[in-house]
Amino acid sequence: MKKLMNRSLAAFLALLLLLELAGCGTGIKSADFITEKNLMENASMKDDGANNISNGKWSGSKNSYLEISFPQEVTLNTVVLREKGSHIRAFQIQIPSGGGYKTIYQNDKVDAYRYCAFPEVTTSSLRLVVTDGADFTLEGIESYRITGSKPDHFRVTSYVVTDSIYDRAAISEKHFDVITDVILFGSLSFDKDGNLSFQDKEIGGKQIGGQQVFETALRNVREAVGERDVHLYVNLLGPDAPSEIEDWNESMYAKADLHKSAMTGDNGKKLIRSITELLEKYGLDGVFFDWEYPLRKKDWEVFDQFILSLDGALGEKKLGIAVQSWALKASKEAIEKIDLAEVMTYDMFDEDGYHAPFYPCAVTEINALLKKGFKKEQLDFGVPFYARPTDRAAQWFDYQTEAEKLGWSGNVATGPQQVTEWQGGTPVQVTATSPRYYNGCQMIYDKTAYAMDFGLGGMMVWNYAGDLPYENPLSLFRAMETAISQRS
Repeated sequence: MKKLMNRSLAAFLALLLLLELAGCGTGIKSADFITEKNLMENASMKDDGANNISNGKWSGSKNSYLEISFPQEVTLNTVVLREKGSHIRAFQIQIPSGGGYKTIYQNDKVDAYRYCAFPEVTTSSLRLVVTDGADFTLEGIESYRITGSKPDHFRVTSYVVTDSIYDRAAISEKHFDVITDVILFGSLSFDKDGNLSFQDKEIGGKQIGGQQVFETALRNVREAVGERDVHLYVNLLGPDAPSEIEDWNESMYAKADLHKSAMTGDNGKKLIRSITELLEKYGLDGVFFDWEYPLRKKDWEVFDQFILSLDGALGEKKLGIAVQSWALKASKEAIEKIDLAEVMTYDMFDEDGYHAPFYPCAVTEINALLKKGFKKEQLDFGVPFYARPTDRAAQWFDYQTEAEKLGWSGNVATGPQQVTEWQGGTPVQVTATSPRYYNGCQMIYDKTAYAMDFGLGGMMVWNYAGDLPYENPLSLFRAMETAISQRS
């Protein structure tokens, strides 16, 4: 994961394999969560003359278009598309305007389930244009006007790496008109004996004490937040496995053994006492854990018991974890005690190497966690403010570096790009040439709208430093806020 750059590539390959196996069928119907009327029920469809419409399905190829006519003017802000297979590479939704057509939405893949959200429009017809792709079949087209879907206390949670905001100028105050919860990351860890400690950082070529970094970052965030109602948490990392263990599974087992030592017996009691004292000292609202990944059931049993014990000591303060469904073996009792679950729906690839696309992240992964016992309001839908290359190399690119290339609707950046690649734990500057797949503004807007309409607790961002200043029209936090205000 991006959170620890030197993590074994085997973790990424394991995730990829699971996604490829899971990619058969959506496991969701819009009617499961959308109560508004599907405006397509009384609409008629006509294609571009190829006569490829049958039983509500439309087949075509590159540059095909479909005319959708409603019996009278309708107001809508959502179109749902479902494709058989994955052959569409770019499409547009248009409405009549001034004797021609105006594009109100565009993006890349459709796949098994694609949620297209946009500001409300009133129209008597839509035109769907497939601008790139091989022979395709759309199995379903839906359209809705969805309003007032924002759940109570809908969150926008952002991980903030403490050394990235050591300089106060790195924070855009207007971002906190959007962000409701901050998880301070990278400053604190615990060892196998249950000791909690600050981690020193190198910033601007200087070695700076970990406590100073943490306290400066916390002060900077509080100054930026001002009088806004924003909750502040700290994330704790546990002991890592010895670097000489090359096999990823064996490394995870060794890591789990160290966590067991830290979380049980007198060590566990000491760690819980240190956590509660830390939260009180700094006036924080709770604590998060990012343990990637306990693989064995017996490892989860240790984590479960620690969560139950810690929850009893925290009182009104919150307890959160970062999760992915494929490794989750938490007990029902532990899941019930977790206040916030940050779903790491990133560093996942589809068959084309697209990083964190809409499907299956929004559908397969969220549904898998619900089946494991989480409630919707516990889950924050994670989105990346960075790209991964389509060749799945262990490279990460901050969104702000290529945002202008993408514009509002783009996700793919091409051409050479400098990036820091971690090789054997050492940062090395390399020139990447593979295409990079981001989540651009429209994708972030879509995912935010979906999270609200589906009834999730909120959105989660990894990480704050990847975005542009809020004042820039291409700020991803700004795209989130636009979706929230327009759907509310």
